[in-house]
Amino acid sequence: MLIPARFWAYTRWHGEKFNEALRQHVVEILTGMGYLAVAPVSQPYFRVDANEKGAYSNWSERHVAYAAGHGTFSLSDGFVTERGIAHRCGSVVTDLVMTASPRTADNPYSDCLFYVDGSCKACIARCPAGAITENGHDKIKCQAYQRDDIGYLLKEYDVGVTGCGLCQVKVPCEFQNPTSPAPIPMIPSMSKP
Repeated sequence: MLIPARFWAYTRWHGEKFNEALRQHVVEILTGMGYLAVAPVSQPYFRVDANEKGAYSNWSERHVAYAAGHGTFSLSDGFVTERGIAHRCGSVVTDLVMTASPRTADNPYSDCLFYVDGSCKACIARCPAGAITENGHDKIKCQAYQRDDIGYLLKEYDVGVTGCGLCQVKVPCEFQNPTSPAPIPMIPSMSKP
């Protein structure tokens, strides 16, 4: 059985804890400067619900990142940036006027090789739950795998949530946007041995 690495689980759990603290810090800086600022996922009105397609929330960090021009979506529902898909993202909404990032994507899926030309299905092969097909990402299968098949890792890894993430590693979009004309140099500490 394929399972996420301990490092991945730590990054998922502790990385999001860092993200929460960073959001709050940015809000405090901006409000201290006299601007309105809020981190929507930290508010009492943030919620996660479910329907026949699986869980969904009333605020999506990935969708905000797309709206801000920072990348596009993948077949696995991940978010492909110029630095790749294996990341965490967060947002703060403010009334501070800033220069907008230039939108480089033609459509919401233009950084995923599968949607561009059908040449990549690496995330399908990487998914141990069979939750990714050419028709997209089955959230219910994905969540069941994380809950039922690898749920034991919560205790093993001593985290509150593991996340699987195997569809985001060992794929062409792991560390860069595979549709970019020129690869972005790797950050030394992230380089593969």
